[in-house]
Amino acid sequence: MTLLTPYRIYKDIDLTFTRHPQTSDVAKVLDVNSVKQAIKLLVLTRFGERLFDPTSGSPVYGLLFDPIDPITTEVLRRSIEQVIQNHEPRVVLNQLTVIPDPTGRAYNITIYFTVVGIPLPVVFTFTLHRLR
Repeated sequence: MTLLTPYRIYKDIDLTFTRHPQTSDVAKVLDVNSVKQAIKLLVLTRFGERLFDPTSGSPVYGLLFDPIDPITTEVLRRSIEQVIQNHEPRVVLNQLTVIPDPTGRAYNITIYFTVVGIPLPVVFTFTLHRLR
């Protein structure tokens, strides 16, 4: 085992449901990409949406319809931070930035973290938009 080989391998199905070219099965996402997918799903999940786990979720969806101001931005940042710390044990959170975009009625989220078992730091950026 080399130094670059991860000690733990994480895998999940690709939620875009693309077909694997050789096996014709649903493609997989591995390691860091699996953790990124899980983080985004946690952030976008509303409380009570998972039938057998009503405590998992975040208030992020409701905050997207609040006024875009410094208070809402900070509440959004803390909510995302809390849901990651409470429900994603594979992540060591280093930094989380939330930048509001009032003209696009969106928030740009950047998460700096390390995955347990993989020594390289990861930067994950995505945008949260209002749907209406």
